[in-house]
Amino acid sequence: MGRIAFILPQLFTVVLMIVSFGLGVYTVYLSPLGAPSIGQPLGAIPIFFLGLGQSISLGTSVGLVFAVLFALYAILVGVAIVGPRQTLFRTVSSVLRHGVDSALGNTMMFVASVFPALSLILIAIEKLQDIAGIPTGNLVEMDPMMTFATVSIAPITEEIGFRMTVIGLLASAILTRRPNLMQTLRVLWHPSKALDADGTSVDSQRRKILIAIVVFSSLTFGLAHVAFKTDSGEGWQIGKVTTSSLAGIALGYTYIYYGITGAILLHWSFNYFISAYHYFDCSVIPEAGSCIGLNSGLTGSFLENYILAAGTITLVITCTWILMRFTSVGRSAKLLRQSKKNFSEHPLSNILQSY
Repeated sequence: MGRIAFILPQLFTVVLMIVSFGLGVYTVYLSPLGAPSIGQPLGAIPIFFLGLGQSISLGTSVGLVFAVLFALYAILVGVAIVGPRQTLFRTVSSVLRHGVDSALGNTMMFVASVFPALSLILIAIEKLQDIAGIPTGNLVEMDPMMTFATVSIAPITEEIGFRMTVIGLLASAILTRRPNLMQTLRVLWHPSKALDADGTSVDSQRRKILIAIVVFSSLTFGLAHVAFKTDSGEGWQIGKVTTSSLAGIALGYTYIYYGITGAILLHWSFNYFISAYHYFDCSVIPEAGSCIGLNSGLTGSFLENYILAAGTITLVITCTWILMRFTSVGRSAKLLRQSKKNFSEHPLSNILQSY
């Protein structure tokens, strides 16, 4: 029963993610909200490399930007569904037969599991910070489609700038046995897979270095969110550093073990996926006038409540599984110590140990 309770929310999350493509296409190209903007050039967007940011103007129309983004994200979702070790459908079968730990074999299942749980944790931290008087701020709302395009681009630019060019390059330089161009590219694409193929064993010292790199990348990721503000000071505030840094650690772990595909899609879940439902609501609620100040319509409200419920279920089942694993390991270790003690106290033990 617990395995089914774990699987169903993840599968439904994947379905909702796929549906978001349709909502996005309608909102951008067919709705009254998107139609006036699709021919407009996209303004300046921040690009990152080695954790350092620079705003550039693409000069490309919003409609063309979304066409490219839809194609790229659809390809990444397809790649995530079929790997890295087994397909989504085989992973579901493995979880039902063998348990929750089998969910780690597929990128899409991992993303669908982590996203609701991490969302719940980040919301709780933000609420606690609000109580303590630490402001989080908010995203500066421009033209709705311009904002939608900007947040949809961010998973690609930020994962390249903070995960691939920071964690990937440093991991390649420090951990690989035979550094060369092809090996570096493999590490940049999927660090753990490339290191395993290279025969590199990540010992405790190298693991500490890798953890330090992930933490450094996450802190710079958190600080970058408060670096870009309008002239009036609008934008994310100091409280965003905490939540973004924690999200950065999760993204760093995802990047190492599931590659750039997993990291981009987990980031995409927070940016495009949620925004697609939000802006769809804006497009079908004429009385709203714009998306500024609009919390959630019907679909957005459903998605918000669903994420909270799915996150709670995932956290409860995962924590229960971890507790059972530790309890099982502790019980096994106790039995092993007891058996050794009984053997040492046995009259024949000294004779047997002499051979």
